Amino acid sequence: ERPWAEPLPYLSPVISLGQLLWLRISAEIEAGQPDKALTDLTLMFRLSEAVSNGKPLLIDALVSYTLDSFSLYAIHDGLEKQVWNAAQLSEIERLLEREQPLLYFQQGIRAERCFPIQVTKLSSWELVKIFKTTQSFLDTPPPPPLPERIEEILIFLYPHGWLAADRAFACELLQQTITAVDLAHGTLDPSKIEAEEKSLQTAAVLPRRFLHLITATALPALNPASRKAALTQANLNEARTACALAAYQVQNGTLPETLNALVPTYLPTLPPDPITGQPLKYRREGEHDYLLYSLGWSQKDEGGTVVLKKEDHRPDLTQGNWPWASRPELYRIAP
Repeated sequence: ERPWAEPLPYLSPVISLGQLLWLRISAEIEAGQPDKALTDLTLMFRLSEAVSNGKPLLIDALVSYTLDSFSLYAIHDGLEKQVWNAAQLSEIERLLEREQPLLYFQQGIRAERCFPIQVTKLSSWELVKIFKTTQSFLDTPPPPPLPERIEEILIFLYPHGWLAADRAFACELLQQTITAVDLAHGTLDPSKIEAEEKSLQTAAVLPRRFLHLITATALPALNPASRKAALTQANLNEARTACALAAYQVQNGTLPETLNALVPTYLPTLPPDPITGQPLKYRREGEHDYLLYSLGWSQKDEGGTVVLKKEDHRPDLTQGNWPWASRPELYRIAP
């Protein structure tokens, strides 16, 4: 009934537990204890599944993605140090296959529709309180007392018919996000998300912003989650392929020329690029190294190049490719 006030006390301890498991798995890999590392890795995936299946909220899906990233770092470390045997690689591949970040994202967006639906049914005084709560959640400075806030006075005067129209607009955009996910093919269509972003940008410009008070305030924060869902799915698919490549290399002493050699002995089918639906890009780097990559949000083949943001030097998910390399030296950063 009040989705903005839903208590989620379990999320912070879950992330802390995930960090602890990641540290322990890394230590077990370094100590040459792959059996113990696999046991803790299994626990990490169970934790991720428990969070995403416990409540179908988008924040739960995002925490699940964080736990998956911990697991992927550990798997990459184990593959680089070649600690996993064939049976363990097969078990890790099975664990990776069970994760469904696109499904969790779609469920989370369905749940997010509760926010505009419920908020637009509130009284004027309740609207003032929810906007104060939202500002607090977004770490904005606390608002001054009511008489000094023109925005709050405007909320009291705001026509509820406009809110009803905004509710329909918000649900339409969220439905467009839901249909961007194709679970049957394991893909997410960036064009639908970008069309939604353009609609939001139009709605946020004055004077149209007055007609889309809820949509312009709440929905833009959801868009980065779509890219995070696609990236997590891409990384999981890359990790599955990497495990199969490692198993092939153990048995044959070298890497295959193409990924098709992995089917059906090491993989039932090739995990797709979640953006294009086509097989991941694969390039051998000598006899024992390789580069896998998804085309990423840009849908352009840039040879596995990563583009960093200028402000914080973190990967820009809207540009470049999303790679997985057998060694850190093989990653390419755009100048």
